Amino acid sequence: MRTTPLSIIAVVLFVRVAEAHQVEFTIHEYLVYGDRVESLAQGTTLELGMWDYHDEQGNWIEVPRVVPGRISGPGSATVGPYNGLREDPGWVRIEVSGTFQQLEIRGAEDDGQNRGRPGAFSPWYTVAGNQVPTELKDMQYLELRLTLAGGDEVRTIDFVMTANIRDYHPRLLVDDLAELRARCSGALSHQCQMNSMFANSSHLTAPLDGYSESQLARIAKAMAFEYLTTGDPRYADRVREILLRLASYDRQHWADLRDSIQDLGLGWIGLSWMLALDWSFLALQAHQADLQAIADGTAVFVDYLLEMYQHSDFNNHSYLGRSPVILAGLALSGEGLRDADAARYLEKGFDLLYNHWHPALNSVAGEMGGWHESLGYFDGEMGYPLAVQMDGLRTACGIDFFQDSSFWRSIGRWYLASTVPWDKTLVHWADQGKDRWSRSLDGSVEEGKGTRQYLTAVEKNLARLGHPEAEWVQYLLDDLIGLYYDSGTYAESYYKVAHMNDVLWYQPGHPKSPLPDSPATYHFENLGEVIMRQGNSVADPMAMFACSWFRGGHQQADNGHFSIWYKGYLAVDSGYYDGWGSDHHMNYARRTIAHNTLTVTMPGETFHNTSHNDGGQKLGCNTDYYNSPAEDPDCHACSMKVSTVKDPYFDFISADLTNSYDPAKVSLVTREFVYIRPNTFVVFDRVESTDPTFQKRSLLHSNGRFTNQDSTWYTDDDQGRLWLQVLLPVSAQVVQVGGAGHEWEIDGVNYPPSRGQEFAGAWRLEITPPRQDRFTNFLLLLQASDQNVSSMQTGDTRIAQGATGVEVGNWLVWFGSQGRIDGLSYEAENTSAQHVVVGDLAPSTAYEITTGSTSVTATSDANGVLYFRDTTTGRHTVV
Repeated sequence: MRTTPLSIIAVVLFVRVAEAHQVEFTIHEYLVYGDRVESLAQGTTLELGMWDYHDEQGNWIEVPRVVPGRISGPGSATVGPYNGLREDPGWVRIEVSGTFQQLEIRGAEDDGQNRGRPGAFSPWYTVAGNQVPTELKDMQYLELRLTLAGGDEVRTIDFVMTANIRDYHPRLLVDDLAELRARCSGALSHQCQMNSMFANSSHLTAPLDGYSESQLARIAKAMAFEYLTTGDPRYADRVREILLRLASYDRQHWADLRDSIQDLGLGWIGLSWMLALDWSFLALQAHQADLQAIADGTAVFVDYLLEMYQHSDFNNHSYLGRSPVILAGLALSGEGLRDADAARYLEKGFDLLYNHWHPALNSVAGEMGGWHESLGYFDGEMGYPLAVQMDGLRTACGIDFFQDSSFWRSIGRWYLASTVPWDKTLVHWADQGKDRWSRSLDGSVEEGKGTRQYLTAVEKNLARLGHPEAEWVQYLLDDLIGLYYDSGTYAESYYKVAHMNDVLWYQPGHPKSPLPDSPATYHFENLGEVIMRQGNSVADPMAMFACSWFRGGHQQADNGHFSIWYKGYLAVDSGYYDGWGSDHHMNYARRTIAHNTLTVTMPGETFHNTSHNDGGQKLGCNTDYYNSPAEDPDCHACSMKVSTVKDPYFDFISADLTNSYDPAKVSLVTREFVYIRPNTFVVFDRVESTDPTFQKRSLLHSNGRFTNQDSTWYTDDDQGRLWLQVLLPVSAQVVQVGGAGHEWEIDGVNYPPSRGQEFAGAWRLEITPPRQDRFTNFLLLLQASDQNVSSMQTGDTRIAQGATGVEVGNWLVWFGSQGRIDGLSYEAENTSAQHVVVGDLAPSTAYEITTGSTSVTATSDANGVLYFRDTTTGRHTVV
């Protein structure tokens, strides 16, 4: 039975009326993001800065130093706007490092949509000294204008604002303690009971020596939450005992532990530790000596986190390993225990969020969504730490990153689009080790628990801000992930269990919505992924295409890859992420040979972390040196244009993969992927090598063995079938590799994964030209069908001057054989209406389509794709 002593309630209610204390937060502008400089005029120049992993003498350092950019005169520069992340930021001052002639600022309120966009700006105000004009102090956005003379130079700009942190606890994740407790006797009572089962188990009294540091931290979090919801001091006493143990360890202990559990493991410890500290703080105040010891040990731990190697902003380690920093600052701020350290943690934690993680997330997601390291990696090691930091900052002092986050707004779209209609598995791309959303209610299937624990926070905050995207997240929570309960008898996986976070965040009965149940194309432009869905029904086909910049982390060498699903996983992203550094991962799964794309083998070429030469892609640039890969041209591995026509529905994707490969071996690699709804796919490639002897291959992977039937191939999986017709090169050589002992083979060596074989593919076709040439076109026709379909609808190759086409059924699709089509002339013998698609034309250009004496005009789209419906016979010209 849950009990709540009245004396504890009285204390909590009393401290809630105490005043808050004011702290300063600084937005540091280092001039590393080009998009923050809105305009340059009259000759002003911008040189972008970076985060450098070398000191000024060139020695490697673990934590990058800031090398600021510079704005140089003469002329003027407009910088910003900067979002204060709440209605009344309390701007105090602006500090500019460098020389300039005049500094002006103006302000704006939000446009009312809570999407990080300013409304109308005020007039410009000249700044005298460094104080923000009174008229602008409470405006949410500030924008700056600098006037510079020749020789003037500005390196950094700091915007200082104030915020009020609660003097009472809990500060983190709890909007109202009375309301939280009421949830335990209402709609969330079962989740609270599950936490009570855990809190009242042997974990309440068992000797601490039997637990690891990770287990201790998670138990402390569970006990602190039980103290929050019941007020029973027994749980706070257990928290105090555990935190004293954790706080007793010195820096070397944490350094040694990092060797075995990585910075990720320390991050998980710290998240639970800081929440436990905040949630039990009222009870800890009755034991001042112990509280001081805990605060001192907390500083030792957090200081070590800040010493650890800081990964790129585009790597999951950065987000989890340092996630406890700002939470420690919020928990300890103003308590007279480690005030200077708390201020330092607030400064560093806020800088990480504002200048590193938040802009990196938004830059990858754009307005559509996504994260380049895979859904699984974001889900497993980034989602919860980010949600806790952002929501903790909001509840403690009102700073609200959610209202400026296109990443969080769009995550529901990406997750739902990535869910395969047939079996609710997830798109496998990059180091994706997560297979499905589970709907198990008894906890027998763990997948989905980790996702739920932060999506509840996302839905609550999106709904709070009035964003309709909250309905996608609620649908994920209610209909795809389901409710998760657990017996609470184990601690090691306790952080994955969702019930505690349901009590904090879940909103039963909120509106929910799936994606539209109709054909749709989701172009995640910044991410570099296209997902093409026919609908949400189990029998609806689906495809994806990848063409991404290289940002590091858990990406794979897979540009130009496509996957196809129809009543099964038909065109497969081969290999499975079974852990970083495994033989399977390094030698096969992350390499190009494991994907449905192209290889060009240059003898002697080497690749990182493998001794094999698969002829594949180079995995990009050194992102450690750059806060934003947009500023490093070597990271621009692939560029893509997507055209969609909805009546009749087809997608035409043009991708330039050239920069994905070593320029010593290729001068051109492009791929065009056309999806003619609902079940026909055309793939057209141009590959030009620097040496005609370099072998070129087009790869197609499957779970089932390929069967050769006349001039076609087919493979089955589950209840679906994929057909293939190789149209070009003429007389292409097709070799099948796979089967027992050869599923993941390269150079005669098989590298099986330690898990996930059912998603990892087992067979592949290697398609090569019959002779060695410098330039090669590949043209493949694929169709998805049921397994009772005994043959595919084959296509015919069409050749015109400068153009290559395929005619299949009542469709004719043209491509530029070597690039741009300057004009097209071909014969047509139409017995019925034909859909004609011409790619590789000049963009947004009017073309005259002539047959005999009849001509019509049609305009290509912005990507140079032209569609028209043709019912005539004879010579056709498109000029």
